[in-house]
Amino acid sequence: MITRWFEERQAVRAKVKDTSLSIGESLWLIGQTKSYCQAVKIKSIRITIDGKEENVNEIDITDEVEIGIKFDKNARKELRIYKDIE
Repeated sequence: MITRWFEERQAVRAKVKDTSLSIGESLWLIGQTKSYCQAVKIKSIRITIDGKEENVNEIDITDEVEIGIKFDKNARKELRIYKDIE
């Protein structure tokens, strides 16, 4: 779930778990209380490692963690993030 939206940077802070993400990957942003569905692509991923923010190209996540993600389109707070599973 998106916990914070930074409009000027087109980036979010989001809580994610049990997934892998990579730059260029397509995701879906879905509204839970309002009708909203938007396809987006990941432009960058930021994680905190030992208290320092770092950019990564891909990440495997098991436990819930909050990360920064920059998309190619606008988002907003409280949207849920989904990805297609093949």
